[in-house]
Parts: sequence; C-alpha cells; structure tokens
Amino acid sequence: MNKQSTTGCVEHGESFPAVIQGDRTALSREAKQAIKRLARPQPVRFALRLTWTWTLILGAIGIAAAVPNPAVRVLAILFIATRQNVLALLLHEQVHRLAFRSRLGDLLCELTVAYPLLVTLNGYRKVHRDHHRHFFTEKDPDYRRKQGEEWAFPQQAGRLLKSFLTDATGFNSFRLLRSKRLDESAPTSDRDAVPGWLRPSFYAGLAIVLLATGTWNLFLLDWLLPLFSVFQVIVRWAALCEHRYDLGRTSVMEATPFIQLRWWESLILPDLYFHTFHAYHHWYPAVPCSGLAEVHAIFRREGLVQEGNMFQGYVQYLRYLLGRK
Repeated sequence: MNKQSTTGCVEHGESFPAVIQGDRTALSREAKQAIKRLARPQPVRFALRLTWTWTLILGAIGIAAAVPNPAVRVLAILFIATRQNVLALLLHEQVHRLAFRSRLGDLLCELTVAYPLLVTLNGYRKVHRDHHRHFFTEKDPDYRRKQGEEWAFPQQAGRLLKSFLTDATGFNSFRLLRSKRLDESAPTSDRDAVPGWLRPSFYAGLAIVLLATGTWNLFLLDWLLPLFSVFQVIVRWAALCEHRYDLGRTSVMEATPFIQLRWWESLILPDLYFHTFHAYHHWYPAVPCSGLAEVHAIFRREGLVQEGNMFQGYVQYLRYLLGRK
C-alpha cells in the first residue's frame, strides 16, 4: 500500500477528486428530511429481490442441466456468480438490519443468504461494523487486509490481471471467507446470537437432499464452482469500486470513487448502487442500497455534485486504475 521514497518518507496513493462539494452539513433542511425518510428497513422489497434472485439462479441451473452444451454451462456459471454477488449485497443489507429488525429476520438471512455463501451473517456483521467504526485505521479489518502491491494504484494491467486470475482459480477463496468471519475472541450479543446447531444442521440437510436427489454434480458445477472462481473476481472488483486502500488515514470521500453505471452495466453486474455510490452508504448506513440512488439525486438537486469528477462506467474507472486517465 504505502511506498518508501528515496528520502525515507512514506508515499501514499492519490485520493479521488471531490465529487461532493462540501459535505452533508451543506444540505438544506428539506433535503436532510428527505434522506431521513429513506432510512428505514424495507422487508417487502428485500423479500421480493431475494425470491427473484434465487429464481434466476435456479433457472440458470435448470437450463444448464437441460442443455448439455459447454458454452451454455460457461454462461450459466458466469451468470450465477453475478447473482451470488446480489445475495452478498442482500447479506450486507441485513448486516445493517435494513431488511428485518428481528432475530427471526436474521435467521431467515442466515439460511437463505449467508450459509449458501459459506459465511455467517453475524460473523460478517462484526467485521463490517468495525470497518464503519474504525474507517481506514489499524482497527479497520478491511483496511488491514487490503495492503501491499495488489491494492496499490495505478497498477500495470498485467499485475491486476494476475490478481484476477488468482481469484478465479480459487486460491484466495479461503482468505476471503476468513476475512468475513467473526473474531472468536469478540463477544456476541444475545441479540445477534443464533442457535449453535443451526449451521451444521443446514449443511447436513443440504447434503441429505443432494444425495437423495442425485444432484451433487449440479451443486458442484453450478454453485461451488462459480462461488470459488468468478464470484471471487467480482468480490475483488467490488472492493476496488468501494475504496482506494493505498492511502493513509483519510476521509470517506477522498478514498471512495463515484461511478455512474450505464444501464447495460447494471444489467450484467447488478450492484444495487452499493459499490458505485458507496460513499453515501458510509454517510447514511441506515439507508438501504436501493435508496442510495435517491440520496445521490437529492445531493444533485442541492447543487452539491461535481458531475465531471464522477467516473462514467466501469471502463473509465478501470482505465483510471491502470493509470490511463
């Protein structure tokens, strides 16, 4: 992350140009009230999106099974990985309790989102909350983990490609899973606690179903393979879109890009505005991802958005990461 210059001084990367002129204190009273109204759980929208995502995943698996063609299988793997990313974003929603505020909601998300992704909701909740509380300090687990040459930019295309290929081979999968796990020494509140038997029972039940239906091959090819390959690449790309980590202690705005996606980019790789408008999430963590675009619209109406400093799509942002501004 940090480079040592010939003079012995620590050199940091270049922060992003300011997109927001001023900060949230510059908003009018009406704008603040409008954002406050967005800060509420959305259980119905969450449930509909969760249902639709699993419908698409199961549909893709069904098509790949019905059409024994290598090209169809590859397309299914790519597509399923993008929907696994949507599940990860839904997991993040419940980490902040933006879907449900009850323990029953936590249990539902453990079973339908977290356990299928081989993580736990409450483990990720502890890690992610520390990222918010200790942003870009040594107590920030994301900041500590994302150090070194692979997170320093601008970066040569070959170096970045090597990182993506390493992710695609699955070598970084277990490191990623560990990073989303609760520190065993960290206390868990009664509110966050889930029955200890729930997770092993889930995996045991899944194994029984797969054995009884003879669908082990589909589970391996169409779930675990994308999870440990393409999904890992998406996770790295999402992290790069959230923050630039080769900086010293800095503000959210200086370390976070704003990316305006084109419609087809949102279709291919849905991010629910979480990665591309990520700075608003740090300012307003009680606003669900679906409301971040509305927050941006409010800032724009207030005249606080410098449009020229936003990246227009993933391609322009990738060029920036490669030093090709």
